[in-house]
Amino acid sequence: MEENIRTQEEISLAEIFKILWRKVKVLIFALVIGAIFGGSLGVLTTFNEKYYGTTVEFYVNPKKDENQINNESQYGVYGAYGRHVMDNMTKLLGSESFAEQLLLDDDGLPTKFLSDENRAEIDAKIAEAGTPLAIKKSAVKTADDARTAMAEAQVVYNQKAKEWETELQILVAGGATVVEIETAREQCLGEAKRNLETAQDAKELAELAETKAIEDANTAVEAVRALWRETELYEELIVTVTESINYRYYDEEETDVDDLARSFIYVNVSVLNDEELANDLFDQLLIMLPRYVEKNMAIPSGYIGTNCQRITRLNEVEQTNSGYMLKTAIKYALLFGAVALVIASVVVIIIDRSNTRLRNYEATMEKFNVPVLGVIPTITEGENSEESKSDTEVQK
Repeated sequence: MEENIRTQEEISLAEIFKILWRKVKVLIFALVIGAIFGGSLGVLTTFNEKYYGTTVEFYVNPKKDENQINNESQYGVYGAYGRHVMDNMTKLLGSESFAEQLLLDDDGLPTKFLSDENRAEIDAKIAEAGTPLAIKKSAVKTADDARTAMAEAQVVYNQKAKEWETELQILVAGGATVVEIETAREQCLGEAKRNLETAQDAKELAELAETKAIEDANTAVEAVRALWRETELYEELIVTVTESINYRYYDEEETDVDDLARSFIYVNVSVLNDEELANDLFDQLLIMLPRYVEKNMAIPSGYIGTNCQRITRLNEVEQTNSGYMLKTAIKYALLFGAVALVIASVVVIIIDRSNTRLRNYEATMEKFNVPVLGVIPTITEGENSEESKSDTEVQK
């Protein structure tokens, strides 16, 4: 008898299904409540999450001479950089120092990204930097003009030098004296030589002034940056920039990274809830990234520098997660609905199995292996009222 009781206490899949089917309304209710809760949670957590961004690609290759820039033949130098070189470059681009450069204007000042904290002091420092920056721009222009004048004077002198070589041969062939030759030489080269020497002296003086002006401007700009770096907004901006831009030198769809040609840098911009910042970062990347790569890229043997140019032209910043809230709400609804259904099913089964009462006389006979002599019927309240009504009618 005890063995039979133990056997009856075991539960089969069919019995589990029957238990769950008897409580199907409870299970559906739990499923609906879980789905509503999950969907609501998904909406609440993603209601204001809008990502703005785009992707842009740059082609990187070494150059052999200064004239070989943006030349079609440059595309023949393909995969010239090794994996470690590209690894290092993408790490540098993802660094905080490069992120800071994306937040600066053409003068190297953080004019667009200032908070109320220490703003007056920083604005005062920016105003102070205005004078040395203006002097620097003037000095650089003067030095560029001096270098141009020097180059033009050199061209004139070289032309006169070639003319003098021809004239000298004629004079020697004609038996001219030394005095005649010197006189002719002065007439041919004298003025061009003096102009060249004057241009060279002016260039040297202009470059000295340029160097001094650049140093003063850099000192003034660095004072502004040092004060800016002490603000809380600076740290927030750097974290935002480093988390919002991803750099890689391989296509993620490829399976074997070692076999990829390493001539491209892929940049992905994705900024949360700030379309203006996304546009600013994108515009700065188009300017700063080629300069940074050309300045810091290791140069392969046999070349003199690096060329980096954008190859995607139709990029523009746009919202990249359209429909994200709806997808998240559906995902959360399905997940929480399923969890609620499983939990409700487990609870229903546990409650049913913890109830040891015998529910029908067949189960009584099976469990105790004894016959049932009689069964007292269960009369519901509705049935009881109907029976009383019938009795009343009979009495009438």
